[in-house]
Amino acid sequence: MKKKKVILATSQNPNWPLFVALNKEGKNEEGLIVYYNKTFQNDVDFLPVEIDFLEQKNVNNQLEISLYLQTLFTNKEKTPQIVLSDYSSALVVKEFGKNLNFDKTNLSSTIFETNVQKKLNPHEQNFSMLNLPFNANDIDSLRFNLNTFEKIIEIIKQGGGHVDSNFDVNLMIQIRKNKGNKLPKNSLLRVLKPKNSNVFQDLIVSNQTFENIFESLEFANKFVQGITFDRAKISDLDDFSDDFNLFVIDYSDQIFLKAFISSNFVTTEKLTNDKIFQQLSNNQKLIDKFTSQIKLFTKNNQIELQIGEKKKIVNAVKFKDWRKSEWGGYDILHQKAAFGYVTGVGIRCSVDSLVTRNKFANNGHDFAKIQTFATYSNIFTKPQVVKASQNSLSSVYWLGGSSLIAIKSDDAQIDKATIKFLEWIYTGNILTGGKKIPTWEYIVLKSGYFLPLASLTNKHTLKLLEKKYQNIYTKVYKNEQKYGPSTNFETRDSAVIPWDDYLTLFNLNSAILSLQSLLNTINNSKTTYLFNDSSNQKVAKARKLIFEYILKNNVG
Repeated sequence: MKKKKVILATSQNPNWPLFVALNKEGKNEEGLIVYYNKTFQNDVDFLPVEIDFLEQKNVNNQLEISLYLQTLFTNKEKTPQIVLSDYSSALVVKEFGKNLNFDKTNLSSTIFETNVQKKLNPHEQNFSMLNLPFNANDIDSLRFNLNTFEKIIEIIKQGGGHVDSNFDVNLMIQIRKNKGNKLPKNSLLRVLKPKNSNVFQDLIVSNQTFENIFESLEFANKFVQGITFDRAKISDLDDFSDDFNLFVIDYSDQIFLKAFISSNFVTTEKLTNDKIFQQLSNNQKLIDKFTSQIKLFTKNNQIELQIGEKKKIVNAVKFKDWRKSEWGGYDILHQKAAFGYVTGVGIRCSVDSLVTRNKFANNGHDFAKIQTFATYSNIFTKPQVVKASQNSLSSVYWLGGSSLIAIKSDDAQIDKATIKFLEWIYTGNILTGGKKIPTWEYIVLKSGYFLPLASLTNKHTLKLLEKKYQNIYTKVYKNEQKYGPSTNFETRDSAVIPWDDYLTLFNLNSAILSLQSLLNTINNSKTTYLFNDSSNQKVAKARKLIFEYILKNNVG
């Protein structure tokens, strides 16, 4: 007879940040689930929790999870007890009457931040829906590579352009001047120059340039329009010189929808996201605006350099295809991008880390490649951008991350065990490193995600995380003063490169940014629209079509 278990199903893989916190690399050696199974095994109502990684069943995203559940319910097959997904899956669970009841438990709607809870349960009068907000994160943080952007500023000034004295990126460049790694000698950026000495005379680079989506796009296109190749320096390039993408964007369909929904036309028409998708087939004014804005959004100025049989290309804007494992953070890591809208928890993929060494440097043995990586001191990340343009009357905050959806079984013992685990994961504690800390803090430190609980979504938590960040940063910086940046070494010796401290630093940075974005939204709730990932299958399919159009039209 098989032992009873609580199954948590996900489309993510064991190496994704969240599962580093839950069950590191799926090895059952470290993580919240591992701790829970060992610590509470003798408790009443306990059953062990096991993760089902659905990618092994070709279920690769949250929309596919909802379709997978639909098939299981229809065929009356055994379902997991918990799925990490979104409202589309919650609707399927509700349709089949399988939502687990949370009456008389600690999991009431009041423990979650009100705006988030309502957004993730839009049609529910009570909390029986069980779409529990879980791992919140900015999946479109604004990240700069300070090395490449310093070169961009230099070229703009050579072309008569101006940089505002309060531009925070330039200030950060000065602060970190002698920290981290350098721009690779064979970078395509090194052979660029302005077309003439006044081509950028009307260009002023300031914080405002990057505070809205369309102005950032315009900046990237203006820069590429005003540059050419310095023929005298072309000999510095080699076969390993990469193309350069000034502005890289992950999840471009999401960014476009943020821009479109926050445009004054949409605000004036008072259209919600659902109405926009419904009316795109019959509202001609809306169709015309949508068409003109998506053409503007996909504009990409390019310049090309032919060297023998090879082309070297500079793109103003490059939209990345996550389905092919293309990520803007990788371009920032390889110092072939200046800035981008990239995943907040992807800091570890934007800098020298064990993750990037394993993936791009032959498991850390290609020292020449490591020496080209950006380090943490070479990047600067800000919260997500929420406005289409400077004069937008409203903003759009995109709530990234997933929810936990609990599914009722035909076994009361399993249902009780499911509730016991969920209560602990949200409100419990874990003993780690000789200290007892709340589970939410462990998730922050190990994954970079933030739990949007009502008790945590405030300035007090932000200050707490910032203090922890500063303590770790000071420790890491002292180590770099002694040994130099991590890219100076091929070694994995933690005495020389404090990998655990670096990872904690990345994760705290990610959680701080996500909390800042959420607090900004709550504090400006009258003018900021909270948007979520795929709220239903129709919206998800519409987004897929937009995404494919954007990628297809990402040409010069």
